[in-house]
Amino acid sequence: MQKTVLYVINADYNEGIIKILKENKEPICYVTVSKGVDALVEMFKNEKLDLRKIFFVDCITKTIITPKEQDNAMFVSSPDALTDISMAITKSYENVSAVLIDSISTLSFYHDNNMLLRFVNNIINKSRIKSKNMYFVVSGKDKDTALSKELSVLVDKVIEI
Repeated sequence: MQKTVLYVINADYNEGIIKILKENKEPICYVTVSKGVDALVEMFKNEKLDLRKIFFVDCITKTIITPKEQDNAMFVSSPDALTDISMAITKSYENVSAVLIDSISTLSFYHDNNMLLRFVNNIINKSRIKSKNMYFVVSGKDKDTALSKELSVLVDKVIEI
């Protein structure tokens, strides 16, 4: 059954991300808004994650450099481009069964809560139609923010790590 989950990472953030990815056995679209795909690939290799099961939507690299095309990654112009992020997620549906957005906390630096909640609601609805799992991540320090509280109402489950 398809599900939407808000993960609140209270422990070491990178360890929390690795734990989520290791628990997920299906191909996943990893939307990153704070680290470039190259840095993530190195970290994930060190953790022995199967990179063939991870498709990246990188929202940060193009803000710094012009990235080289990669089979397992799509590059969005910036975290400001919610429409482009949504379109990239939709394109990834052909090859994945889940989407993880790392992180909503970081996206909140670029967008006000109302716009971000409309975006989240939109991609949750698309994921339900396409029967894809949707995972959102927030840092534990942000769990009591208005955004996290409103997000917790939109998802099926909140899991603290």
